[in-house]
Amino acid sequence: GIESVVFLQKDSCPLHSPFRYPFRHKILGFDDKKRPKLQLPANKQNCENMYGETYVFMSCTGSCLNSKCPLTAIPKINLCRNQFPQSLLKTFARDTTGTSYLSYVIRSHDSYHNDFFVCQKSKKCIPYSKVCDLVDDCGDFADESQCNNHFQCANQMQFIPKPQKCDGIFHCLDFSDECNEECSRQILNGWFLKVVSCVYGMLAVLFNTTNIWRCIAKIPKCENVRSLSNKFWVLLISSGDFLIGLYLLIVAVSDFHYGDKFCNMQAIWRTSSFCSFLGVISTSGSFISMFSMTVMSLIRLREIVRTSYLISSPTVTKQYSLKLAVVGWLLVTTAITLSVFPIISYFEDFFINGLSYDPDLKLFIGFPDKSKHLAIIDAYRGHVKKSFLSWDLIKNLILEMFSTDYGGISSQMKTVEFYGNNFCFFKYFVTFKDPQRIFVWCVQAIYFLCLLIIALCYLSIAAVTKNISAKVGSKFASRNQKTQRKVQIMIATDFICWFPFITVCILHSFEVLDATDWYPIISVVVLPINSVLNPLFYEDIYSKVFASFKGQFTTACSNFYDKLCCTSSYSVEEEQPQSIGNEMRSD
Repeated sequence: GIESVVFLQKDSCPLHSPFRYPFRHKILGFDDKKRPKLQLPANKQNCENMYGETYVFMSCTGSCLNSKCPLTAIPKINLCRNQFPQSLLKTFARDTTGTSYLSYVIRSHDSYHNDFFVCQKSKKCIPYSKVCDLVDDCGDFADESQCNNHFQCANQMQFIPKPQKCDGIFHCLDFSDECNEECSRQILNGWFLKVVSCVYGMLAVLFNTTNIWRCIAKIPKCENVRSLSNKFWVLLISSGDFLIGLYLLIVAVSDFHYGDKFCNMQAIWRTSSFCSFLGVISTSGSFISMFSMTVMSLIRLREIVRTSYLISSPTVTKQYSLKLAVVGWLLVTTAITLSVFPIISYFEDFFINGLSYDPDLKLFIGFPDKSKHLAIIDAYRGHVKKSFLSWDLIKNLILEMFSTDYGGISSQMKTVEFYGNNFCFFKYFVTFKDPQRIFVWCVQAIYFLCLLIIALCYLSIAAVTKNISAKVGSKFASRNQKTQRKVQIMIATDFICWFPFITVCILHSFEVLDATDWYPIISVVVLPINSVLNPLFYEDIYSKVFASFKGQFTTACSNFYDKLCCTSSYSVEEEQPQSIGNEMRSD
């Protein structure tokens, strides 16, 4: 084993002293003087990430936890005949019981060894480097069956490393590494996400539909600019939140529809136009809500600075109504354009996440990305300038690899779009290796800028409103403080959701942490919560509901107290005649 490490001392390979191999287990390597050295750990190690000769050595020396030695037969002279005719020498050896047997050694580089694993059925001898290496080198699985450093796929023909099980990527040809009871691959895994998605969706749709209806009914009756502006922007914010609630409801229904079958059918889901549609409506809803909130904050700041708007707002004119409608149309158009941009075919080289093929086509497993396709094309055709291959060219090169006698595979090749994930959600978590990183970072910067503008606006409003009472009177100041309080609560909830989320996105981009597993919580629990709370804050529904609940609770308590008092007085009245009768009998 040490011979394979010695070459690292050459000048062509700079050596970082001390060098360890494998890095995590520190078994082979060099000491501080750059001399090859065998280092056995003091305690037993988890050998699940070791393969080949390293695994054999560690397990057979008793240095592994829960790993037994895979060497079940010793290489005797009557085994592996004629496999090494030129360098085989017969010799005597003794096994662990002291019994002598005729063995053989192989000459290699002026040294002799018999480090060979003997296959059970095929009578084939293989070196230790091919034992427990995830490949059936014996042909009868003898070199892999005694190892615990792998997961065997359900088809019994393939081995993968244990860490690749339930990692969200298909490695087995039959998808059994992800589609099993342990992985539980559904759209929404666990009852918590299922319940939250359903409840959030229903409440967001109900509350925002009510809010939209009320705004539409009140807008024609608005006589001044301030009232019309507030109702118009609340209408847009409620429309965006309605789209997010609709997205959650559809995801919850789709999860119920697919159930446990989703894992094997997720290719249909992730490559469908319906999934892209869900991604567009959820992203459009977020953009519309955030943009409208930003514009509303700027207008609110303008009104506070110009105190005359609080006392006497100008009358609504056709010109102002048209201006308001144009600004709203531009805002909505911008939001939809940003949402649709990633799925425009012209920009597919920047946004396609991979391709999906028919499960019977075993050359491609799961949803291979561009790097996987380039590796296969390079192996098939030879040297390829990988940096210049577009998705369109990759598709054509792949199609040319297969026969067209039965229609080819063009009908089996489907695209995994930008929104093509289990939740059909915007791909917020990217790294420097993702081709979508520039667009995603720009979107994150837009969200952050909107949050910053909103925060600065209401900090300015809070500073200005301290001295506003003397100018506009107590009545207007009281109404302004009430509005200010509602908006502050709304802004606080937005910051609690979005600011930590953007921070996590930045940390993920720099690979400080891996937030991929947080997607379910982010897309279903964290970000959509504002879609439920915003309509309550804007239309003051929460205070009315609380006041109604408080009144009903007070009435119920009062009735209960009255009944309790009546019952007590009735009992006292009954006891009085009995006591008088007892006194008369005693007399």
